[in-house]
Amino acid sequence: MVFLNWFGRVLFGCCAIAAAWSVWYVIYLQSHAAIAEGEKPKPEQVIAVEVVAAQQDMIEERIELVGNLLPVAQTEIRSRVDGYIVELPFDVGDRVSSSQTLCRIDDSGQLEALDKAKATLKAAEAQLRVQESQYRFTQKSVEREERLASRGAGTDEQLETAYSNNEIALAQVELEQARVAEAKADVNVLEIGLEDFSLSTPISGYVASRMVDIGDLAKPDVPLMQIVDLETVKTTVNIIEKDYQKVAVGQAAMVTVDAYPERTFVGEVKRISPVLDQDTRTVSAQIEIKNQDSLLKPGMYARVSLNSEKVKSSVIVPLSAVLEINGRQAVYLVDAAGKTELRQVRLGSSDGLVTEVLEGVEAGENVITLGNRLVKPGQLVNAEQQQQPWGLDERALSSGMEPSAAPIGDPAGDLVTDPPIDPTADSAPLAGE
Repeated sequence: MVFLNWFGRVLFGCCAIAAAWSVWYVIYLQSHAAIAEGEKPKPEQVIAVEVVAAQQDMIEERIELVGNLLPVAQTEIRSRVDGYIVELPFDVGDRVSSSQTLCRIDDSGQLEALDKAKATLKAAEAQLRVQESQYRFTQKSVEREERLASRGAGTDEQLETAYSNNEIALAQVELEQARVAEAKADVNVLEIGLEDFSLSTPISGYVASRMVDIGDLAKPDVPLMQIVDLETVKTTVNIIEKDYQKVAVGQAAMVTVDAYPERTFVGEVKRISPVLDQDTRTVSAQIEIKNQDSLLKPGMYARVSLNSEKVKSSVIVPLSAVLEINGRQAVYLVDAAGKTELRQVRLGSSDGLVTEVLEGVEAGENVITLGNRLVKPGQLVNAEQQQQPWGLDERALSSGMEPSAAPIGDPAGDLVTDPPIDPTADSAPLAGE
């Protein structure tokens, strides 16, 4: 009986093991079959993109530059003397003129010295009058002795004494005259120095900063206020060597700032450096902009567009079609079968909306303007044809400026650097290499 129980347990265990092995084997066969068959390839995804046909059209050559706005005139107010500030009638943002007093320093010590100098002058003038009276007396003595000597009533010794006294009196007069002149000079110096205690500005403008308060000690080496003239602002831009001959003094410049993106300010090239920087191979040019509404502030980041006044016919494509891949500029084209091609291009001039293509694209070829960052070479796409962005004058007017004079942004800002392209495209050479 014990044997039968033991045998039944063994038989049951063997059956359980066999059943588990059978289930595992079935699962193994199914997975092996699935691996052998392989996964079914997913259908290729067709991406919708917008394309524009490259055109032979007119393009205006513009030079896009950047710089910081600065005031044409600015000054720091400093004291020539040491003293405590007793009056500051203006603060930051106030408008001031050259006739107004911006800061007054305690001048009580200077006034006291001036009063003392004036008193010394009066004493010197009184002493001068005494010596002049003495001189006139000695002159009369000389005349009297000369008459007596001519009659034989006087002696030579008396006459010589009269001459000597007269010369001494004259010297005393000259000495007192010098003392009076010295006292007058001291008074003048103190009166002029009194002006140093009342500070004004050599230019009219606005208080840009005030570094002191009433009661502070003013010193010659410490700036008190900064005044800026905002009627005209300037910016200095760096022009690369190849564009040097395209810029001239008097040339119009269009300036935009981030604070007023819808407005364009007209400037003028005032100065161009005659030499190039040896390190950057650029030349600096100074552009002045009238600022009648005082909207432009020093320190603003300015985008400058210079019109080279050269209009030419070229193959053009929208800037939105241009990508920058591994430091090279390229565009995606779509052929008649709807397949994409990544092609390297060499660009020329740009007006902010379209760019000239010197090599890589022919007129009539379709370039992708929307969706070019989502495709890869050889991919099938659903291309929707769009129109090229207008003609030359329409492109200028679209920015709210006169034709042939309108900057339309920074072309560099429209280029896409290192777009997320499929890794398989990295090994594929660009067409045209």
